[in-house]
Amino acid sequence: MVDFSCLPFYEWLDVPIWVFDAERLQAVWANRAALTFWQADSVGELQARDFSDVSEGARTRLALTLQAHARGEVTRDSWTLYPKGTPFTSVLLSRGILMPDGRQAILFTSEPLTTSLDADALRGVEAITHTTVRVALHALPDGMALMRNPAAVRPSAPSLPASLPGHPTSTSCSPTRPWPLASWPRCARVRPSARSWNS
Repeated sequence: MVDFSCLPFYEWLDVPIWVFDAERLQAVWANRAALTFWQADSVGELQARDFSDVSEGARTRLALTLQAHARGEVTRDSWTLYPKGTPFTSVLLSRGILMPDGRQAILFTSEPLTTSLDADALRGVEAITHTTVRVALHALPDGMALMRNPAAVRPSAPSLPASLPGHPTSTSCSPTRPWPLASWPRCARVRPSARSWNS
């Protein structure tokens, strides 16, 4: 994990980089590029912003991201953020950072999308991300997870227990190996002609 004392080294970069306290739902540090990204005049102004209205899906994604960082992983996921209420979709690269008080937070950096998506496509992605319905897309016949929304990777989801081999714990949908169909619970199996499932 990155140590909080290293943050001055990121200050000069023209890439938006900020630290988010997922437990308190607060931005605690940002470089100048991130202040521009978030439309904030100062770090103090950004720290004072209220992020407590995040959806259950976003809370799940943050929790899964913290778990991945605790294992030493770096995550890369598409997020739609709302600087001053304006939606902006970006790819966020993140890793764990140790706060001065010893708690874990998230060091985010924003990358622009490499391809543009129309408004309808973005709305569809947002709907799937924030719904409480479990939605997943798997390749056949090997069962490789191509996409899962936060509800589908939530630990309480009975159809895909965390004990399955290759079970990814982030919403990046890139497990290191496929799930053999034989190891899936019966309720999660699909017909050979199916391309996606939800429960």
